[in-house]
Amino acid sequence: MYAEIEKSGIHVRDGLVAVRFAFYLEPFDPRYSEHYVFVMDEMSKEFLKGYKGKVNEWGQPVDREDYTKWMESLPKVWHNNPFHNHFDLVSADITDAELKALIKKRLADFGKAWSDGWFTEDVLEKTRQIANGCSPSTYNKTITNYDKCVIKGLDIATRAASFERVK
Repeated sequence: MYAEIEKSGIHVRDGLVAVRFAFYLEPFDPRYSEHYVFVMDEMSKEFLKGYKGKVNEWGQPVDREDYTKWMESLPKVWHNNPFHNHFDLVSADITDAELKALIKKRLADFGKAWSDGWFTEDVLEKTRQIANGCSPSTYNKTITNYDKCVIKGLDIATRAASFERVK
């Protein structure tokens, strides 16, 4: 298992920086095949040309059957999807070492939950119901001003590659 920072998930919340961690499985991990999936290749020339069938004024296909046929004809590629995504709220003054330690801690916790079978649709639905309206977990709760959080968020996003494949 490994973790990465998902740049699109970084934002400011309540005076802290929300950072989204994506957790991935490797071929030797339990239930790897559940998230290593065959999906359409969104970089293929066929996909990039777009659907050429009839569409309505909002650009949506009129003939659902024709659209489905087009989608099924597109080239496919194997893709490793995260088995879990998690947000943590961190202070704008968190260090890289603290952030990596946090990623490793969350990976260990969620990796164990995954391996122990806690990540099933039933459990996830119950968790969603319980967590509805609750805040994500926080680390280093020094609340600062919005600008400082934005700068830290941009800094983390810019250097996300230095946090790739944290184990």
